[in-house]
Amino acid sequence: MNSFELSKIFGPIFVAIIFIMAMTDFSSSIYSQKAEKPGYVIEVTETASTDEEEGEQIDQAVFMVASADIASGEKVFKKCAACHTVEEGAGAKAGPNLWNILNRPIASISDYKYSGALSALSSENWTYENLSAFLTKPKDFAKGTSMGFAGVRKDEDRAAVIAYLRSLSSTPADLPAAAE
Repeated sequence: MNSFELSKIFGPIFVAIIFIMAMTDFSSSIYSQKAEKPGYVIEVTETASTDEEEGEQIDQAVFMVASADIASGEKVFKKCAACHTVEEGAGAKAGPNLWNILNRPIASISDYKYSGALSALSSENWTYENLSAFLTKPKDFAKGTSMGFAGVRKDEDRAAVIAYLRSLSSTPADLPAAAE
């Protein structure tokens, strides 16, 4: 094989390699991945979240109470019924009786021994907001509570449970202002 034939074979391969390398350099200069520096820097400091920001989920559930399905709330409540009674005058189980709970002072059932976390809140009432916050995550509402329930995450379910608990009273509490 003479050198002319080798040139005909390796010449186009060499040109193709050079062409590919040139196109790679050219395309990387067009589509550069280098981070550009901004013209000026804006310093942003993170702030701690406020109760109002954290309460958005709770407020949404409270807002939904007026239109919540009580039957759906009773269904969701079945997991609570293992520890709580809801009939008027019924005694406590592992948890206190929840008859007429709305607007009742927290930790106020005399025949039930509350955890220190809930007893510390006895100056407050079970408002729609407090009940929703407690149902969202009991251990966040009352740090140190002995209630082992993880909480009701979905706004719709929480609103339905609150609507069901509201119905468990001879004179149901007025609907929250946000829900009217």
